[in-house]
Amino acid sequence: MLAALFATGIVAGVFNSIAGGATFISFPVLLASGLPPLVANATNFVALLPSNAAAVPPFRKELASLGPRLWRDLGICAAGGLVGVLLLLYLGEATFTALIPWMMLAAVVLFALGNRGRNWISANFASGADGRAGNVLLFVFSIYGGYFGAGLGVILIAAFTIAGYTVAQMANAMKNAAGTVIALVSIGIVSASGLVSWPAALSMMAGATIGGYAGGHLSKRISAALLRFLVIAFGLLVSAIYMWRAYGW
Repeated sequence: MLAALFATGIVAGVFNSIAGGATFISFPVLLASGLPPLVANATNFVALLPSNAAAVPPFRKELASLGPRLWRDLGICAAGGLVGVLLLLYLGEATFTALIPWMMLAAVVLFALGNRGRNWISANFASGADGRAGNVLLFVFSIYGGYFGAGLGVILIAAFTIAGYTVAQMANAMKNAAGTVIALVSIGIVSASGLVSWPAALSMMAGATIGGYAGGHLSKRISAALLRFLVIAFGLLVSAIYMWRAYGW
């Protein structure tokens, strides 16, 4: 089983580095491996940590130029992530299991909408001069990130744009930094709660790291649009399966 998780990590890493959407692949496989839903979710936090963290160092100079604003906005995301993971533990497995089909479906829709979804959020949440609307969205979306997090990158970029990060490259850099912070906060809490299956997490993490590196080299040979289509199709299939299991549809 660990070999299968390692292989899944490679596939998820390739997809994530080229088109995104690794959680749509990794989370269902962790569930299928026999892990309880909360454990699978916590393990997924750990397994995919490198996918965000590896994208932060190339932008360290740009991020450092933000000064105190960087730490304020990452602090907002950390606080939201903390609330999300505490809600995960407080509401328990029954609630999380009931929400899985809907969270997966919502995440797939967000992923499919891509730029159009970000533009819609930006157009419908006007930013004040001080970026308060964006800060509120950052906090709310970070709660979701701490609770589950699939498709989080799409809405985080929209929130950072509303918060005043009008340069796309900087908004993307902040998205990666925020995703890393949220993941670290979540990992700290779920690890202390004993929810992480470390053999599964480390096996998938190793595969995802290799896959992410390979994806960088394959990006010129593989169509990102094709991979996005495959991620969306797989995500919809998984969502339908979970709906059928939960409601008999």
